[in-house]
Amino acid sequence: RWLAAVGLLVAAGLAPAQLVDGGPLSGGVGERTWVATGSGDYRLGVGAAVLDLRQLPLASGTEIDVELGIGELVVRVPEGMTVQVDARVAAGEVRLPLEDDRQSVAGLHVGRAELVGPKGAVEVTLSAQVGVGSLQVRRG
Repeated sequence: RWLAAVGLLVAAGLAPAQLVDGGPLSGGVGERTWVATGSGDYRLGVGAAVLDLRQLPLASGTEIDVELGIGELVVRVPEGMTVQVDARVAAGEVRLPLEDDRQSVAGLHVGRAELVGPKGAVEVTLSAQVGVGSLQVRRG
């Protein structure tokens, strides 16, 4: 009986992570640092990940999709880029920079933001999802 109770607790803890396509372990386990060089998809099941957009070529229309089942995801965005961010966290925290006062929005499970660069800046679309954990988008 006690083993069934433990199994139910573990299943309940992993349920929000199932909201990320492919389940919580899609993409492996561990630490990852990705340097984006164009449109692409990035996946990690469990762990800590950094997605660096600072090396993207200067071409508008780039679409980036990143998913993490369980853990911490940090996305680094360069100063001179306009980024449309769609952030989703099933259970945890979203931190998005606000252009007006450079503060963060914390404690949200779904967030949308537009990080506006200088006039004529490259425009990128970022879709970021975390099942359980935290998601941070940082400038610079």
